[in-house]
Amino acid sequence: MKTLLKILASASAALVTLPASHSLAQPSETELERQASQARSIERIQRDYASRTDDTASARSLARGPRIINGRPIANDAKNWEWTVSIQRRNNHSCGGALISPGYTASGKGVVWRDDDTEPVWVVTAAHCITELELNLIKRGELTAVSGDVSLARRDEFGKNRRLDSQKVIAAYLHPDYDPKTNANDIALLQLEELENPVSNRRRSIGIAQDTQQSWLYAPYTSLNVMGWGTTLEGGFLSETLQQVRVPFVEQAQCAGSYASASNMGMSAGMICAGFSSGGYDSCQGDSGGPLAYIPAPGVPSPTRSAVLAGVVSWGSGCARPNLFGVYTSALAYRGWMARTIRQAETRDTNN
Repeated sequence: MKTLLKILASASAALVTLPASHSLAQPSETELERQASQARSIERIQRDYASRTDDTASARSLARGPRIINGRPIANDAKNWEWTVSIQRRNNHSCGGALISPGYTASGKGVVWRDDDTEPVWVVTAAHCITELELNLIKRGELTAVSGDVSLARRDEFGKNRRLDSQKVIAAYLHPDYDPKTNANDIALLQLEELENPVSNRRRSIGIAQDTQQSWLYAPYTSLNVMGWGTTLEGGFLSETLQQVRVPFVEQAQCAGSYASASNMGMSAGMICAGFSSGGYDSCQGDSGGPLAYIPAPGVPSPTRSAVLAGVVSWGSGCARPNLFGVYTSALAYRGWMARTIRQAETRDTNN
């Protein structure tokens, strides 16, 4: 079996920490010990994966760490990234996610997903990012969501500590039919504590795909953007700056056919695909849970003026391999579940 699921990102990403600054000074003994420990841990993961898959090459590729393949950095003053969040374990990036905010119609029965800067307290991510470990961290207040800045650097160019908008995750809701064996229904919601004194004003929600957008959003060759933090050099550290890459939507039949002979993983109704037949551009381990979004290009006719969340990074066979596309959880397919889950949670909070 050669399939390298993005579900393994949870194990590998936790082993990588962010450098404190861009300084070229020699690492301290403590830092060297941490790097040695990281290397030993990655070796153990590789051995375990190889023993289960009998695929040493795929196991070695796990050491490459999380990254957007052949992407480009996003400038802090750019638009249409502000809803991207870094889900962190004890201040270390683990997975991605997107800020969402449900609003309600005048009747109170319908849901309108806002695309504004109302302080959001909900994140949509991949279910495989939320394991038993994360649930324990939530109980201890050690799982957080960082947003409002493209940079995760803890220090500025002058070596001073930087403040980032960090919210504790206070509850997690996995899709009840999530199957870790097949990655079906790979979606989850995180409820965040309210941010009383935000550092950044660059936080906003992204609208979720609507039924009326399906015909053009989930159509062959529709250009979509996937975002995440990750290494730009194999074996290196996580990127301190948010990266993005543009990939075209791929019909499920074509995607399923490409995986039929290359993987024991099948496609389910809630999965969508994006990427190039030639490979080269993709999301990868550690980008799990991050947004796949349609972003209108400036000056180009578009069916919408606002960014739309099309999917959530889920899994793939390796990264950016020819004819093996990235697989995402469809945001449209789970729009109803997200609305019901959030409404039930907020109703409970109001009644308590």
